[in-house]
Amino acid sequence: MRNLLISLLSFFSLLVQAEESNYNYGVEGGVNLSNITSSTAGASDLYNRLGIVGGLYWDLFPKQRLSFVPGGYIVGKGYRPTTSTSVVLNYFQLRALGRLSLFQNSTTKLFIDFGASADVITQKGTQNYSNPPQMTDFKNFDASLLGGLGFETDISDSTRLVFNVKYLSGLMDLTQNDSAVVKSNGILFTTAIQFSTESEKVISTEERAREFLNRPQTP
Repeated sequence: MRNLLISLLSFFSLLVQAEESNYNYGVEGGVNLSNITSSTAGASDLYNRLGIVGGLYWDLFPKQRLSFVPGGYIVGKGYRPTTSTSVVLNYFQLRALGRLSLFQNSTTKLFIDFGASADVITQKGTQNYSNPPQMTDFKNFDASLLGGLGFETDISDSTRLVFNVKYLSGLMDLTQNDSAVVKSNGILFTTAIQFSTESEKVISTEERAREFLNRPQTP
């Protein structure tokens, strides 16, 4: 899993380096209020599990009204059958999101995120069970739709603080049990520290010379 994460991050780095325009990148973390829907259990029968969310992302074409935001995350999913027991399902999540700007100026941005993810299990387990369920019944893959609202604002000339709330809806049956269809869902609350390559851009000697030659000459 570690090698997969390194490979994916390297791929995204090459992707954004190949892009001539400036882009943003950030470190994001928070929590997921996770639960499941089941064809054999009502919503009132289950309790939310608090899972950890953390990862890296890139915001390509950030000055356009619609930008592309890929990223790699660790997302804690699962549920609590009772107030004292938990089923733990943690995933590595590869996201491909669109970011639609609702309002944007030089210092702030209000936006909507929407898109999908591919999820690979990193941990399956239980907490406080005397007779735990068979975790081998849970599949190792999931896919999700994500959508939500976000806001970013400057905290320095080169850094922004970003707040996000997203709803996650699982697309796949999590179990191999034919008697029930189980799908994940959750509400993600995260905060990110975001940087921009625009502030890191180094002007070459050639560019400085071109700017000087193109500067209007005074008599």
